[in-house]
Amino acid sequence: MSDKQLQAASNPYAGEIIPSVSSFTYSIYKLAGSPKSPNLIRKLADQKNYIAAVRKENISDGDSRCLTEALGNPRRRQLATAMRLYQNRKRTIRTPFASLKPYDFLASGGAAHVYIINSAVILKVPIRYNNPNTTNIADYTKGVKSLDHEKAIYEVLNKRKFKHPNLLRCILAIPEGIFLEQLATTLEFRNRNRKSEPVSESTAIRWTAQLVSAEAYLEELGYNHGDLRPANILLTREDHVKLCDFDATVRPGERLRTATPGFSQVSDLKTFQPCMASCSSEQLAIGSCIFAIGTGTEPLQDAVDQVQRFFRNDFPSTHGVIFGEIIQNCWRKRYSSIVEVKHAITAGLSAAYKNVPVMDNHELELRIKECQEFLQKNADMDSDSICMAAFCDEIEGEGLVKRKGNVGGEEKNGAWWS
Repeated sequence: MSDKQLQAASNPYAGEIIPSVSSFTYSIYKLAGSPKSPNLIRKLADQKNYIAAVRKENISDGDSRCLTEALGNPRRRQLATAMRLYQNRKRTIRTPFASLKPYDFLASGGAAHVYIINSAVILKVPIRYNNPNTTNIADYTKGVKSLDHEKAIYEVLNKRKFKHPNLLRCILAIPEGIFLEQLATTLEFRNRNRKSEPVSESTAIRWTAQLVSAEAYLEELGYNHGDLRPANILLTREDHVKLCDFDATVRPGERLRTATPGFSQVSDLKTFQPCMASCSSEQLAIGSCIFAIGTGTEPLQDAVDQVQRFFRNDFPSTHGVIFGEIIQNCWRKRYSSIVEVKHAITAGLSAAYKNVPVMDNHELELRIKECQEFLQKNADMDSDSICMAAFCDEIEGEGLVKRKGNVGGEEKNGAWWS
């Protein structure tokens, strides 16, 4: 590119929008610290990229000028201002740690996001946005309270000498979230693939036995899970069950925090308020989960039917379904305790099933060390580096530039781009 072309591309006051986007992109390249790369110059001259960026981002001349002025300042302390200007154009997910990348995202729930730390550890954090609206702020506050409640439940579980093998293990709780062990998949996801990955009867029996064993243990501690459904039933790589998501776990007699159609009953059909937690509410959810394990589907497919018919105790047929009679008994609340449900399940087993091994102290210490190393890596990043990493991830996620990796030397805060 000639000096004249480069000057035109970096002119923040150009009358047409394409040169404005050119100046915006050039400033990003300049800020990223690799203006010498020939690939950057070629990309800067590619008007098609700018047109695509304009159509995708709808960057106005005014926004482009402000961004260029902020980005063009060589002082790194202006970087935070530039990042805020860029992010003000739309709502974006805000991660609690700069080292977390978009491809680390694993799953999303009602109040939390889950990120992959490594092959054995995940991090669960409240959902938080840059430029949040009023609803986003309220949801974040709710998410923080929900996660604090879950931390308290995990603290109770961790203090117990006996660690139940079918309850997900908390590795480390921090102010930002919870480090948990990473498993292979959920029962919900597995059920979607039952045609290609059929579940044998012996596997379904083992899952059911492990499920009610974990539920009976929670009952022994004086808790109801409160949100038992296939999405909260995890499966290990060896096809063993582990229950997770204890943010809705409550004591019997407290009001349930959620009411998932097909897995709970509402208190009435006007307010649709969740009912009170009890052995009855929990065994109803257990019955629906056993049904899902045996059939690969939820009881009834329509949410309105699920709410109305479950409220009227009008349940679907379980003829031909494994543990069909026990499912009906759970739905109709005929058991006096979850332990009684457990005995009903295990009484019919011809042989004891092999359970998943509990995470031993050596493995736990190793996982805690990995979490601490992750935290230390993020703590070692200075504020400018954190801003740079977050900003570069943002513009990369928008397709404006692409991370090239280590090119001819050490990568500096994501500074090498193509």
